Amino acid sequence: MKVRSIAAVVAGMAAWQAMFMVLGICCGIVWPEYAAAARTFFDTSDFSQFTIPMMLTNFVVFALTGAGCGWLAARIAGSRKPAMLLAGLIFAYAAFQHFYLEWGNLPDWYNLVVPWIIGGSIVLGGRLHRHRHPSIHAHFKKS
Repeated sequence: MKVRSIAAVVAGMAAWQAMFMVLGICCGIVWPEYAAAARTFFDTSDFSQFTIPMMLTNFVVFALTGAGCGWLAARIAGSRKPAMLLAGLIFAYAAFQHFYLEWGNLPDWYNLVVPWIIGGSIVLGGRLHRHRHPSIHAHFKKS
């Protein structure tokens, strides 16, 4: 694997963590009840204060975060392959978290859906990057 591809995966992982935190904090700023429910969950693993709209908001946060980090990884590498690897790694992490560690703390349907949203959105984000072929650019520069 090329150094650039490894850097893309590492940057994608860092971006996922940063974007997740930033988007979550933004949700909490505009929705104080969301912030209170999140604080309770992170402090006590009690997810009971999260309402269905809050859980659906989490899905949006996961999807936006995944798409952004997948796009970034593909952009850095100049290829979609590192985004696919990133999707697999983060999916595996999310699956372990939601299928094993958090299973009793969160609703079953929520645990089943989260890893798929995360992995799928990273793949989608990687596909949003368009690889540019030098021969195509050379053709347009001549015109």
